This record gives sequence, structure tokens and C-alpha cells, in this order.
Amino acid sequence: MFAKQPPHDTRYSLRRHLLRQAVLLLLVSVLGMGAAMVMSFYLTWQKIEVQMAEIAIGAAKTFDLSVLDIKNSLLAIRDALAAGQAPEDAFLQARARHMMYLDFVYADFDGKILIQSNVTGRSRRVTFEPQAWLNAPPPFGDVVIGPVLFENESIVVDMVVTVADELGLPAGLLWVRVDTINLWETVVDIPVGNTGYGCLVDETGQLVAYRNRRLMVPGNTLSVLI
Repeated sequence: MFAKQPPHDTRYSLRRHLLRQAVLLLLVSVLGMGAAMVMSFYLTWQKIEVQMAEIAIGAAKTFDLSVLDIKNSLLAIRDALAAGQAPEDAFLQARARHMMYLDFVYADFDGKILIQSNVTGRSRRVTFEPQAWLNAPPPFGDVVIGPVLFENESIVVDMVVTVADELGLPAGLLWVRVDTINLWETVVDIPVGNTGYGCLVDETGQLVAYRNRRLMVPGNTLSVLI
């Protein structure tokens, strides 16, 4: 004789089957949401990378074109001084074209200042000190550019060119300080992502240009701010 099997509970089997289906659907939905989040993050990151590349290209293009224009302006001043034009007139004409000029200093090779012109409110120099980044007078026709400096929430750059006399002989150095902060304003105003904006740093990570100028102080590097 065989033992009688208890009757099969179809309701219990159905509940177990539905439970398995629900768990499976839940796992599928979680995996789908995870995949969607990963894809969304990837696409957002790709978009940010493109925007950062645009900022880098825009910054380089803006700076290169502006520096080229300033170099040509300095060479024009050099030629005007060599031709005997009054330095005050040459400086005034250059500043009318480029408002970013802060200081003009024309000095001999011993550091004695022959004439200078400064924006109103800026202190005048007594002597022209040797620049650490300028080992020797620039070759005639070249413009030497110094490192980026920070001055009262402004980003300034020094430039030096050799000036010749009427005979074409080296007569002295023309040193200028240029305020470059306006060069970067259009660049750092480019939005990145949903709430971010671009910034510029030098090779050491020092913050060079940012919307919040109070952060642009010596020592504020990306490693400190992040």
C-alpha cells in the first residue's frame, strides 16, 4: 500500500510564484535604474569634458591674440621712441588703444628710470630693479613676458622690450605692466555642468582666474580649494 499524499495547495504555489516574479521584476528595475544612472553620469561627464575643452581653447586663443596685439603695440612704441617721438605722447597713444596698460617705465641698462607713466593712483617707481625672469636685455625685436602676478585682485603680467636710439643702437629697456583680468572674464563666465563655472590655473595649480576674485590670492591652489 502507498501512503496517501496530502493534497497539493495550489494557492501556496501561486503565491510563491508571484513572489519570485515580483523579486525578479524588482531586481530588473533596480539594475535598469542603475544602468540609467551610470549612463546619465557618463553623458554628463562627457558634456563637462567638452565644455572644459572649449574653455581651454577659448582661454588660449584669447590670451594669444591679446598678447600678440600687445606685443605689436610695444614694438610700435619702441619704434616711436627710436624715431624721436616724445615718450609721454607714445605712452598716451598706447594707453588709449589698450586700457589694460598700468605702468610704462623707460630705463637705461643701469636701472636708472628715464621716464615713466602710471595709471592714476598707482605708485611711481624710484629705480628699475632687475627682474629675476629677465637674465639679459631682450634681443632687439623680441618681447619678453614675465610670470603671472597678483596685484589687488587683478592678474598682471610684465613685459620688456629693448629700445634703440636714432642710430639703431640699444639705448634702454621699456618695461610695462599689463592688467589681464579682463582677458579672462568671458572665459570664466562659461558655465560648466548645471551649476559650475570654469577657472584657470597655472602649471603649479595656482588659481589664476575665477569668478570669485577673493579666491585669487597667492597660495590658493586647486589642492587647497578642492
